[in-house]
Amino acid sequence: AIEGGTSATTQRSFTALPHARLLELLADARLTATKEEAVHDAIVRWAQAQSESPTDEALLPLFAAVRYPLVSREFFEKLSTQEPLLQGALGAKVFSTAFLAGIFEGRVSRRLGFVPFSGILLNSFKVSDLANWTAHHVRGYDHETRASDLDSIPSSATWVLVGARYKTQDVLKLCAVGK
Repeated sequence: AIEGGTSATTQRSFTALPHARLLELLADARLTATKEEAVHDAIVRWAQAQSESPTDEALLPLFAAVRYPLVSREFFEKLSTQEPLLQGALGAKVFSTAFLAGIFEGRVSRRLGFVPFSGILLNSFKVSDLANWTAHHVRGYDHETRASDLDSIPSSATWVLVGARYKTQDVLKLCAVGK
């Protein structure tokens, strides 16, 4: 699992992984990540910890495993202008590969374990961002959400999002999510 700075990716055993093993882990469909930014950051930590700087040829398949179309715009703008490892030809190759995958290979799916946020948000979460979530109850009603409203959620559900929006808007005015 990759969960930002709180995971095994910050430990010495992670940065000591051989390149081939890291590439194998990144390619594994069972890899869980709370967000793609954490996958990118883990690769940067690994690269910076190597006694000899990895070549562009070694880094390209690692960075190619990051699903860049899913990172936030702010993160992408920052790393495309400030990430030393992705300046020059390597960055151009990584970003063009990500762009082409997003355009020609259809929708880029989220990894297992992705959670857009935890807690409560106001006016900042788009309904369209829930494309990979299973909708259980999406009809309007005229009362606040009660515990009994959640009783019918299947026991197989891992995360529950409760939100409110105006019919004509894509942004949830208020939403909360939890396990």
